[in-house]
Amino acid sequence: MGKLILTSNGLNTEDGYKLIRKQLKKIDLAAKKIYLFYEPYYSIEKILISRCEKLGFKRKNIILSSEAGSEKQLETVDMIYVGEGNTFEILKLLQDRKLIEPIRKAISKGAAYIGASAGAMIAGKDILCADDFEENEVDLSDLSGLCLIDAAIIPHYSKKQLREYVKNMNPEIVKSYQRIYAIKDGGVLVR
Repeated sequence: MGKLILTSNGLNTEDGYKLIRKQLKKIDLAAKKIYLFYEPYYSIEKILISRCEKLGFKRKNIILSSEAGSEKQLETVDMIYVGEGNTFEILKLLQDRKLIEPIRKAISKGAAYIGASAGAMIAGKDILCADDFEENEVDLSDLSGLCLIDAAIIPHYSKKQLREYVKNMNPEIVKSYQRIYAIKDGGVLVR
């Protein structure tokens, strides 16, 4: 399985860029391919491309989820980036575009997964905890995550905040996870 890099902040922020750069600094990215999953209406495409180029990726190796046929290229990528946004919406888009299994397959074959905020939470077993932080405006019923890690991921929370949060959670939900991880702003979880 490929490396997991989970952060609260994504490539569209300076802090997120620095965290991700630090994790990738020992890798020559010039010949590596990265798949960027984002939504065009977030208006961050130019920022993501620019940051990936600053990391060392060549433009021809940056595959945008908005490009026709991009899902077929998941088989050839070295890294997959799933960024921020409403967690329910991002997961629904991944499901609707039938990208869940191709992403899992690419990771199982060694591609690295970079998840920022919503993308970090989606890497886990499910996104049940997102219901406490965001509105499920898309009426998503299947809350299963990518299952890249047998845990729940809570971005933007410190360990202290996580302890308080877990005290107030339904005990049955808590028992359903092998682990619950907090990723504070400015922090990173690497597996």
